[in-house]
Amino acid sequence: QPNGLARALRTTDTGIIGMVSDLIATTPYAMQMIHGAQSAAAESGHVLMLVNTGRDLRAEGDGTQALLSYQVHGIVYAAMAHRVVDSNTIATTVPVVLANERDDTGRFDTVVSNDHAASMTAVQTLIAAGHTKIAHLTYKTDLLGPTLRLRGYLDAMREAGLPVDDRSVIEASDFTAPASREAAIDSLRDASDRPTAIFCVSDQLAMGLYQAAARLGLSIPTEL
Repeated sequence: QPNGLARALRTTDTGIIGMVSDLIATTPYAMQMIHGAQSAAAESGHVLMLVNTGRDLRAEGDGTQALLSYQVHGIVYAAMAHRVVDSNTIATTVPVVLANERDDTGRFDTVVSNDHAASMTAVQTLIAAGHTKIAHLTYKTDLLGPTLRLRGYLDAMREAGLPVDDRSVIEASDFTAPASREAAIDSLRDASDRPTAIFCVSDQLAMGLYQAAARLGLSIPTEL
């Protein structure tokens, strides 16, 4: 086998693309981001070197420095949830792309989902199915993605002329299924004021909603 380290020392061509992530390496559905990056790197003869930081800023800085020490050709910074990051924490000596996040200055190329448009489409699908009493299940956070999804929900409801009140937005204490379950149970317990459809901000919260419906004896999708 050719000695890749020796070749890199001779040509300064390591053939490595770095990837710094917060939690995507430990989250099943976010793993697809890694698979995509790995496939794209392989197509151009590169390999992917991944650093998972667990949302620790010090670990992110250390991981970035480690990748730079290996003379990577570029770095992809990837986040599990759409967020805004401090541009001062991003490497500037190699090409950088941000995935599912954006920097506070707009300096770096970014690839993000359109959370606002996606949530509007989801709610409009429920409206087209005949629902008029639609709730939104979200959680307390300052992350950009859930905020944009809430805005899309509200815009779709207002566009259709449907009412939205304090009970329309169900807010869990965090993004886990247990927190979602407790919030949904409280909201669905009153049969006289129960929504017929609920748009969930994430898969975890949807799982909590399923559990809440089961506890209350509600059938999905017949009754909810």
